[in-house]
Amino acid sequence: GAADDEFGRSVSVSSDGSLVVVGAPNSGSAYVFHGTIGAQVHKLVADDGADWDWFGISVSVTSDGSQVAAANIYYNILYVKIFTSKIYEHLSL
Repeated sequence: GAADDEFGRSVSVSSDGSLVVVGAPNSGSAYVFHGTIGAQVHKLVADDGADWDWFGISVSVTSDGSQVAAANIYYNILYVKIFTSKIYEHLSL
């Protein structure tokens, strides 16, 4: 990403360490990594998102890694988008 995308502004790790989610709010995205091998497995963006919309300002992953939440702030209102494990089916290596 770009130097000013604030990659790492928020980070969340599943309980077993198999999934790591990293927010990059100035790029309007959050990245999902396989915690064991470090490979990026998905880039999350809001359906209506854009750069600098702060999507990824806060991220969270459930303890089992089945759901990821990423949020953005727009005019002082917090919006949260939930992503389910269906996007991570290819994680079993």
